[in-house]
Amino acid sequence: METISPTWTSWILLLAALIGLWLLVRFLERTFPGFLRALPLPPRSILVLRLMRRWLPLLILLVLSWRFLLINPLPHGLFLLLAVLGSFQAIQSFFLGWAIRSRLVLYPDPWLRCGEISGRVDRFGLLGLEVVNPQGRHTLYYSLLGRKGYSLLPTGGEDTFLECLLEAEEEITGTNAGQTLSDLLALCPYTDWNHPPLIRITNQSRNQFLLRVNLLTSRFEGAFRTMLSESGYRSIQPEVDRPLTDSSTSTARTSD
Repeated sequence: METISPTWTSWILLLAALIGLWLLVRFLERTFPGFLRALPLPPRSILVLRLMRRWLPLLILLVLSWRFLLINPLPHGLFLLLAVLGSFQAIQSFFLGWAIRSRLVLYPDPWLRCGEISGRVDRFGLLGLEVVNPQGRHTLYYSLLGRKGYSLLPTGGEDTFLECLLEAEEEITGTNAGQTLSDLLALCPYTDWNHPPLIRITNQSRNQFLLRVNLLTSRFEGAFRTMLSESGYRSIQPEVDRPLTDSSTSTARTSD
């Protein structure tokens, strides 16, 4: 079987073919939204195609770089190395976006929150994504999502953040109620670990804690509160003008 020799002509032809493939995919996406779901294929095959679509820019970049390197390995290799070093932040954001898109594409109409911004994901870009909410359109770069973290919201953007003041019953939780609560949350199926739960001691002598946690969906709030109660942590009303003890803060962590 004949192979295409690594020349500038073959590289340009390959570039044109891959750009044509990319433009075709973008045209189908814009003209026929959700066209992949309309294909007469099993659901798992559709999922594989959707994931391959998200990986397409990376595959194109790798193929073009490989053919470019074969034309003249030494100088082109040095050029690619300098290009990688000079655009490290963009490359890091691109690869981080690859992982984020691969997760979000599993949801038909994802909503997310990052910091103070929440909304429906409207468009994926190479270095960031756009979310839409009543305040307008916002661009969230993948590097920001990786640094600050993000949480998925149910369709409609309902808030899944929960804050409650708890008092531990020592006869149930034991003497180390804070560690027991951390272990309980590590095994909890209701929490979103994109944002690890925060446990803050408010009154050491009375075994009182402030718990901040993100749930996978607000529908889990009742079951989550029931689990806490049955495990010896009852919800109480906050006392007025009682400052938090910042020096006594611990974050719940999971063990591998």
